[in-house]
Amino acid sequence: TSAAAAQMRERISKAVSKKLEEQPENEHLQKQAALIHNAQITTIDSFCLFIIRNNFNEIGLDPGFRVADEGEIKLLEGDVLNDLLEDCHAQGREEFIRFVESYSAGGNEKRIEEAILRLYHFSISYPFPEEWLGARRDDYTLTSIEELPQKVWFQGALRYMNTVLCECEERLQRGLEIASGIGGPEQYRENLITDLELIEKLRSTTDYQKLYDLFTYSSFSRLSAKKSDCDPALKEVVKAIRDEVKKNIADLKKFLFLISPEDTFEDMKQCEGVVKELVSLTLAYKERLDAAKRDKNIVDFSDMEHFALQILLEKDEEGNLIQRETALAFQDYFEEIMIDEYQDSNGVQDAIFTALTMKRNNCFMVGDVKQSIYQFRLADPGIFLEKYASFAPVEQAAEGEGRKVLLSSNFRSGWAVLSASNDVFRYCMSPAVGGLYYGEEEALNEGIPHVPLGEPEVEFHALATGEDTYAEEAAYVANRIRELLDGRHMVRQGDQLR
Repeated sequence: TSAAAAQMRERISKAVSKKLEEQPENEHLQKQAALIHNAQITTIDSFCLFIIRNNFNEIGLDPGFRVADEGEIKLLEGDVLNDLLEDCHAQGREEFIRFVESYSAGGNEKRIEEAILRLYHFSISYPFPEEWLGARRDDYTLTSIEELPQKVWFQGALRYMNTVLCECEERLQRGLEIASGIGGPEQYRENLITDLELIEKLRSTTDYQKLYDLFTYSSFSRLSAKKSDCDPALKEVVKAIRDEVKKNIADLKKFLFLISPEDTFEDMKQCEGVVKELVSLTLAYKERLDAAKRDKNIVDFSDMEHFALQILLEKDEEGNLIQRETALAFQDYFEEIMIDEYQDSNGVQDAIFTALTMKRNNCFMVGDVKQSIYQFRLADPGIFLEKYASFAPVEQAAEGEGRKVLLSSNFRSGWAVLSASNDVFRYCMSPAVGGLYYGEEEALNEGIPHVPLGEPEVEFHALATGEDTYAEEAAYVANRIRELLDGRHMVRQGDQLR
């Protein structure tokens, strides 16, 4: 927020002033004390405004523009969309009529408006929204069934399917461990082994037809009815695990492989024209909305980012991004650019940072993908993860290459809290769930050793027998409690922490 940026400026100013009091003759500190008032310590929105106000002529923007509030923009969006749909109804184009019939079940045109607005708002998280929307026209274009697996949505379906199947496999392995252990329902082992074989078949298959056949014609065997001397509670646990896996497989079939490849192909051919019309309407809506905002001389947060990007970057004839003169000037002006909360950047913001640092590699980014929980303004944590994976550790990076510094010291919590947190994240985070593998590099370490506040006073009294019968047991329990309170003792049992 702007308040946080102002607080950061104040803290830096105080730190410089304090050092200057200690070293009043230091010319470097004197210079910094004078320059801090011109430093761009701002939110991304304020920085974009700074770029626009100093270069509005490059994009033909009236210098008297103002930033509209959210309510005003929503009203304007609704008015522009209503006018667009009224004009389309008046024209009566066949493609539009078919689109309306497909999307407005029961004559409710609210769904049409929602579809256009959702696609529009999603598109503006990309650096070049018109270009991205144009590419979506062909998402449903097919000439043969063989092209189905090449579509982006099918690749996404495979990734999602694999994530679910991995979880199912882990659960079944856990069930098999219980069934094979002491007191476990051994009669279920064969069923679980067969289930695991089915999961493995599904995981190793990427052919659409084969996957459809497996989901359609494969089934889970009935649990063995053999009686055995097993723990009833463990028996119920294994049954519950298996029921959950069966439900997950049924959901995958319902969501991804309910109809055959042939029917999918036919459905996509039927939808092709409708999807193209949706994209065309969204592009027309964006054009009208941009014009309406120009007429009112207002901008919103998305406009600020895109205008700043237009000022800084352009594409050559081959589609390569090149810096404009303004970007080159800024690049020489800024010694370093430092970005906080980088995991919450979207594609447009990242392109702005790239434009300012393209040839100097003087961008320092701080972030933590585990904190990317809000998806504010369609933030894309994948941008952070791509750099996290591609940058080499600082001691291994070559000169001029991106380098990674792991800030793993935590200065807020004691070892007991950090140890428990690390154990939880090691178990639940993976590249498929959470974006990364939580290993030793990602684990948090105690930055400042916390001094224990003293041993807890734990007293145990024998029952009213007058005898010290329980002294040995009491001493043992007291020591165990001390260990637990100090966070030194944690036992892992299977998938649970106790």
